Amino acid sequence: MLQIKSTNKAIIFSMALSLIAKVLTLAQSQVISYSFGMQRSTDVLFSVLSMIMLVTSFVNTINQSVMVPSMINLRNNRSEDESKRFISYIYLIYFICAALVLTVLFLFPVKLFDLTLKYSIDDIKNNIAIIRFIIPAFLLIIINQYILDVFTSYRYFTLPMLLDMLKNILIISFVLLFKGKLSVLSLAIGVFAGNLAQFIVVNFLLFFKLKCRLSFKRFKLETQAKKNIRYVVFGQITKMINDYIVIFLLSGFIPGVYTAMDYGQRINTVVASVMIGQISTVIGLNFIDLYAKKKYEELNQVFLKYFKLSLFLLIPFCFIMFLNSQNIISVLFGWGKMTENDVKITGNFFRYFILNLPALFIDSMIVRLIIAKQIQKISFMWSIFSDVMTLSFMFIFIKFMGYFGYPISVLLSNGIYMILFLSFLVRKQFEFIDLKAILKFITQNTIFNIIITIILSFTIKDLFISNNLIEKLLIISFISAVYLIIYFACSFLIKDNRTIEISMFNYSKRFYKKIRMFKA
Repeated sequence: MLQIKSTNKAIIFSMALSLIAKVLTLAQSQVISYSFGMQRSTDVLFSVLSMIMLVTSFVNTINQSVMVPSMINLRNNRSEDESKRFISYIYLIYFICAALVLTVLFLFPVKLFDLTLKYSIDDIKNNIAIIRFIIPAFLLIIINQYILDVFTSYRYFTLPMLLDMLKNILIISFVLLFKGKLSVLSLAIGVFAGNLAQFIVVNFLLFFKLKCRLSFKRFKLETQAKKNIRYVVFGQITKMINDYIVIFLLSGFIPGVYTAMDYGQRINTVVASVMIGQISTVIGLNFIDLYAKKKYEELNQVFLKYFKLSLFLLIPFCFIMFLNSQNIISVLFGWGKMTENDVKITGNFFRYFILNLPALFIDSMIVRLIIAKQIQKISFMWSIFSDVMTLSFMFIFIKFMGYFGYPISVLLSNGIYMILFLSFLVRKQFEFIDLKAILKFITQNTIFNIIITIILSFTIKDLFISNNLIEKLLIISFISAVYLIIYFACSFLIKDNRTIEISMFNYSKRFYKKIRMFKA
């Protein structure tokens, strides 16, 4: 578990470990799809787990938006002991509230999930054992994520990835060992065991590494922190309603649709966690520090540096994934109990989900600025606008296009939201950020990549079709290589992109020299 002070090192180390952890997540999805395919039991399991994740992600947002900045503020302006008292107080609140909700879920699982999902009551009853093993994840994930956020505030960026690896290994092991006897129940037990193992480790580290002590003595939150929590809560409620409606609507389609959506989103989540989550988490702490010290010009430079570099790599990656979506899904999931139609449905979900990543990255960077300035009230109003717009598009598109209307509606609403978010909120609240440079960079690179995608779609994309695994990998590699050659060659003609390419080249030269010196 590494405590990393340098921003660049923190990004590199955390991204490397996150990549390894997410490869294991991907392997977990492959094992699940191979073992169970797409069926009603997997639909129920993923739906119930998604319902739980609605609340846990809600709590996680409060942690990152309010709790972590409060911990850092107390540590810097008061004392380490005061910060630890705050950590312990919030821990107890989370634990007690989560335990109460967990008790209700355990007592009335059939009634609650029959009421909140579109599955038949027989589907719920037939999978009640699976549901009962998934329910404890509610408390475990809330506590696990809170403690991991505590360690992140101390710059222990690699701990979440290490524990993510542990969880995925346990899930894979349980499925492989018990799928023959327990079927999908083996997956539910693996999810429970993985989260329980994390719970044991993080609590041990909290109380023995950080030496926190539980205390029922009330900690008085600052007025500003209370206001920020209220705004985050109100903003997240609309998001929870939005996400819940997605679960409810998709649970009403034919068996396997929700599982296909989940598989498609998993790959998207893997990429988002590695390329977005780690960068924004590390940079976000720098934003908080620079804003507190009123170093606005330096903050602008840091923001533009990582913003441009990340999008320079992320946008072409997304379009390459879009072009190769069916072959990628076929390679990853097109074996075992997955049918050809299952692969097609999952591939169509994936290809539109992946195009959302640039918008999600932009949103994550702006949210980190909002957290640094602590203007959750404004963020709350914008999040309500975003959720209402997404819901409106979703109802319209799902009505006329079926379940594929969901990813398309999300893509459209995210694009519109990001344009408005940048044009109005950033312009007014963060005048020191060079918005003109940001909009120019996004526009020219988006148009540039769309042109390349269209050209390849009408030329080489459909020239190669194969059912052979090796040939599919070669097709993916060939299309990706052609795309990147065109992209990097033509990017040199664009000033911003040329500057990034030169910087990357110089960094590679320095890195190569260090390796040679190390070998010598």
